[in-house]
Amino acid sequence: MARKSVRDRSARGYCSRSVAICLKRLGFPNKEAFQAVRKLGDICMKASFCIWLARNSISWNQGSCNLVPGSTSVPTPLLPKVTSPQQQQQHQQRKPTVDKSYSHPDPEPPTNSTPAKPTLAGLINKGNTCYANSILQALSVTPALWSQSASESSFVSPLAKSVLLTMSLLSKSTPVVDPSAFLRALQRKMSNARNNPFSINTQQDVPEILPHVLNELTWPSVIANNIITNKVTTTISCNSCLLSSSREESMSILPLPVSNNITGSIKAFLQPEYMSGNDRWMCPQCSSLQDSTRETVFTQCGDILIIQLKRFNCIQGRSVKNNKFVSCLAQGHDTLKVYSHPAEDISFTNQYKLTATINHSGTLAAGHYWAFIRDQGVNTWLKCDDRAVISVKPSDLDNSTVYVLIFAKI
Repeated sequence: MARKSVRDRSARGYCSRSVAICLKRLGFPNKEAFQAVRKLGDICMKASFCIWLARNSISWNQGSCNLVPGSTSVPTPLLPKVTSPQQQQQHQQRKPTVDKSYSHPDPEPPTNSTPAKPTLAGLINKGNTCYANSILQALSVTPALWSQSASESSFVSPLAKSVLLTMSLLSKSTPVVDPSAFLRALQRKMSNARNNPFSINTQQDVPEILPHVLNELTWPSVIANNIITNKVTTTISCNSCLLSSSREESMSILPLPVSNNITGSIKAFLQPEYMSGNDRWMCPQCSSLQDSTRETVFTQCGDILIIQLKRFNCIQGRSVKNNKFVSCLAQGHDTLKVYSHPAEDISFTNQYKLTATINHSGTLAAGHYWAFIRDQGVNTWLKCDDRAVISVKPSDLDNSTVYVLIFAKI
């Protein structure tokens, strides 16, 4: 029973004491060894969960062994057979035979095949509910968020249950799904959060609604919460006495300035800022307002990176939208690099792939939302506009309407 208990804990990120001892013998200080053990445990939990998600995936079982279709027995690896030189010569002279009883499907479709049909259903617009439909369609490609809490926690909130139900319906062969269950749960959640009645059939701002949905999906699960948590450390240094003060903030959605591409938006967000004039910092050591420098770095990046482009600004009491054209695929490439600095002498390079965008046209008072998602089933991009789900080119993602972007770490 003791051995079984250890195996059960290892699936939930348990690292034995020997791991820390090994790291210390390799020269790691106690603090760094402890941090490494925690990080390894977190990786073990995420790996176990990814394996569980892919338990029914056909691609995990193809090409690894000779298994008769329909058999449920555990396959055994093929061992090399020892033969004499005469047997090897006879085998080379013998013509190969083709077993037509079973063959693995071709992983790549022929070049002259017709485009695959989208594998995702559309959503009914119940009257100005395109904001909710776009959120649901974008979340459909991030199962780690909406399935982890249900598998780890005994309590699932009504809003999280409605998301799970909708995701199950979206993956079926039905052409359209009614999101009424999600809308009712969202109405109760937002009414309680705002302490004011919330009307689901009015124009809403997705970056305002999405954090509430993410919180309901991740708060019962430490793993799911870490998946979307980004930690940003801001340091202000006095230019006179060089005293500095740092503050760390956790964000599930990164608000970034609008730039030509996402890489430029991240660089602008991390750009050091010189604070002078009315923005001078009250230095505790100088006991006066001083010119200072503010620097921002990422100290932790989640496995799922959610970015909001700050397209709306308030100028003289009016909401003004920035309709700048944005390239979503990181300067023409399919990966986005984000650097994190958990310590002064340690840095990591995180690489992400775009999985979904939420787009907006019009104004906050009268506009429309839709989503672009990467359909993993047929390896193409889909435009999800309420009921309509159609295949599109990757170049369609670069536009002046992209508002929220979802990246997954690779």
